[in-house]
Amino acid sequence: MEERTLEFMRKAADGKILMGSGETIVKEIFTDSRAPVLGGAFLAVCGDRFDGHDFIESTAQAGCRVFIVSRTEGIRFPEGSSVLCVKDTTLAYGQIAAAYRNDFPGLKVIAVCGSNGKTTTKDLIAAVLAKKGKVLSNLKSFNNHIGVPQTLLQITSDHQYAVVEVGTNHPGELVPLLKWIAPTHGVLTSIGNEHLEFFKNVDGVVAEEGTLAESLPENGVLFINADSYGYETICGRLNPKARKISIGCKTANADWIGRLLGISCQGTTFEIFHKAKEMGGFQGDIHVKTWQVRPLGAHQVTNALLAIAVARELGVPENDIADALRECPPSDMRAQVRSVNGMTLLVDCYNANLDSVYAALETLRSLQPETGGKRVAILGTMGELGETACEVHKKVAHRAAVSGVDIALFCGQYADEMKAVFEREGQTPSDAKSFDTLESLLKEVDSNVSNGDCVLIKASRAQRFEKIVERLEGKKL
Repeated sequence: MEERTLEFMRKAADGKILMGSGETIVKEIFTDSRAPVLGGAFLAVCGDRFDGHDFIESTAQAGCRVFIVSRTEGIRFPEGSSVLCVKDTTLAYGQIAAAYRNDFPGLKVIAVCGSNGKTTTKDLIAAVLAKKGKVLSNLKSFNNHIGVPQTLLQITSDHQYAVVEVGTNHPGELVPLLKWIAPTHGVLTSIGNEHLEFFKNVDGVVAEEGTLAESLPENGVLFINADSYGYETICGRLNPKARKISIGCKTANADWIGRLLGISCQGTTFEIFHKAKEMGGFQGDIHVKTWQVRPLGAHQVTNALLAIAVARELGVPENDIADALRECPPSDMRAQVRSVNGMTLLVDCYNANLDSVYAALETLRSLQPETGGKRVAILGTMGELGETACEVHKKVAHRAAVSGVDIALFCGQYADEMKAVFEREGQTPSDAKSFDTLESLLKEVDSNVSNGDCVLIKASRAQRFEKIVERLEGKKL
């Protein structure tokens, strides 16, 4: 963050300075009291499990003298403090970040939304744009009402691009986030069965994710997956003067079309065509015949196409794009391949919904176990599905049964139901097991995998399936 005054922040958040001067210089805003920033302002976030106001005194002991708060009762601020009081500190965080972002009108800001593939697509776009200029992007998948302001406040005058992932799990959450970001370009990766407990159905997802189209200015550009449900509806929400660039792997009407060539432990290989009329022959400005990304899966072609389309729009040379895609590593716990004790692990347990589990199972099918090896799927609970949860988990078990899985280990609330479906529809019903808890699964996972196996590990983040990876990495075979 470049220095701003406390008055700048007061004005942005419509607050009141209770102590100190508006001319106080702030070098950064931080919300984690465990990591105070010298010269920074501590913003006291009120969360579900904590209240940042309770940590003001400990932050002051670490040397902080600038505070952004929503209450002052019972708090002892050290002598010489500057205190900005706002109605809601979380809202103020976004308002300050929005005002700060607006100080960089020449910056190209790419917002990345969608049901699946946001983090991978964000990372790929950042990688290709870095071949041309300095890029800022979210750390990990910090894409909510805290992560987005945190990202925006890291912009400096040196940046030419900012790639900002934006997440949602409730109706209406994207509106303020996109207002703060003020994107010049938007990327919509997919529409799928996400957070149905709150969106009710996929049309609810379309309504929410389509907010991205409305957020773009008259000269904005929307990059959108034409294979997605609701494509036409979302495009209809775009400003009439804005442009749309579509990509796809199934439709013949997209601007950029991808065709999967193969998947191996080294990555996903594909070819592309520019405009449907060019199918069967590359257009003159497309010279790279074969493209590759390191993350595994047919769905990674969609993510890569979006990155290619954005990069070409912003003038990145084709060879630089191809190099960046080959070099960009998979995001942590997302379609990562690890060779562990003679096994190939497909680690994809950062998050899960129906569509992403289907994609992961298809990727597992494409991997070739060593002689005598098996395809093993370790599948856990998917969150925020509401009343559809049991049925959706049964669909996953059915897909596992018909997709070449040799051994299925189901864990969590619906494990017994999933096992029953697999036993009824799978070719090797005796090789399905269910576990109520992660701890019970960990005790038996060793006896269900062996040298030469390809093992998929997939569940929602709350299931802590990284513990399975840790267990297998320590396995002695």
